[in-house]
Amino acid sequence: MKRLKWMRVTSAVTIRDMAKELQKAAFREGLGSGFLLDRARDRSLDARFIERLEFVESFLDPFGKNQVVERVAYKEVGFTLSKGFPELELRMPPRGLTAFMNGLMKASGFSMSIEGYSVDLLRWAKGIERSLGVKAAIRGALASDIELEGGATARIAVVAPKDARAGLTEVLMGKQYKLRSLQIEYSWNSSLQRVVLSSDCAIQYSERLTEDELDAIRDALEEIVVH
Repeated sequence: MKRLKWMRVTSAVTIRDMAKELQKAAFREGLGSGFLLDRARDRSLDARFIERLEFVESFLDPFGKNQVVERVAYKEVGFTLSKGFPELELRMPPRGLTAFMNGLMKASGFSMSIEGYSVDLLRWAKGIERSLGVKAAIRGALASDIELEGGATARIAVVAPKDARAGLTEVLMGKQYKLRSLQIEYSWNSSLQRVVLSSDCAIQYSERLTEDELDAIRDALEEIVVH
């Protein structure tokens, strides 16, 4: 599965100037982290942030002796930075984005602010239906922080053979809760597509998803968080 995540960025630095700063902070041999600029235009740039990680593994060999192995791994964040929505798009983001965001803010001269979008998943799903002109089924949902009697809280997953909307209403009606993810399913160009929408403004999708569909998902998101 592929993954995209979107974040809000506010900065007075132009894209061209930001591209120059990323080139100055390029990843090179001997550095712990840095950027690789792939393409720069007036209103957007494509780049990657590379972080070099060193760690030590110890284990017992068949003779009972402790062996130590030093390993090196690389964490990569591919991203597009734009002046318009979505300001920051992350491709296959790994866990832990602190080093990446610190590097991006440092490159901007600490004039940049980065924050997550707040998104209503049910509204997002309806927006995708409108943008694509399809009827989508909600096949699964994850909700947390559901308030119960006596101060108790619950976390539940709802799955349905056709659509989970009625089941969600039955379980959550009249309660405070947070909807964490929705799995939507729809037919597109004779193919059955499944997309998982997450409350951290991210999606998971298969290789079959087309650019037209991704554009529709972005458009639906923009309608919610900007307008």
